[in-house]
Amino acid sequence: MAKSKPITGVPKTFDDQLEGFVSFLKANKISGLGIDVKQIEADLKAQRAQRQADLEAERTYKTLHRTFMEDQSSRYSRYITALSVLRAANRDNASVLKGLAQFKRPRAGKPAAKPTAAKPKAK
Repeated sequence: MAKSKPITGVPKTFDDQLEGFVSFLKANKISGLGIDVKQIEADLKAQRAQRQADLEAERTYKTLHRTFMEDQSSRYSRYITALSVLRAANRDNASVLKGLAQFKRPRAGKPAAKPTAAKPKAK
C-alpha cells in the first residue's frame, strides 16, 4: 500500500492569494524563471471549481446529517417509550424483566464501586 502525501495546511484566503498572484504575474508580464503562468491560471480555475463543489458537498452533508440526527432521536424516543411501557406492564414478571435487562442504557463515567463488607477488627 502506497503512503499518501501529507496534506499541507492551506490558508483560508488561498483562493484570493492565488487570484492576486495571477493578476500580479499578468500585470508585470512575468514569465520564465520556471513559472508557468498558464498552469497557475488553470490552478486558479480548478481551485474555484473544487472549492464550490466542496462547499456544496458540505452543505449537503450537514443537511443529511441533521435529518439523520432528528430522525434517530425520534426513533430512540419511541424505543425508550416502548421499553418503559413493557417494563411497567411486566413489573411483576421476573422472567420478562430479566430479558429486558439487556436493554438498559449504558452508564457514562466510572462504574459505581461495589460495597465491601466491613472486616471484623482483631483484638
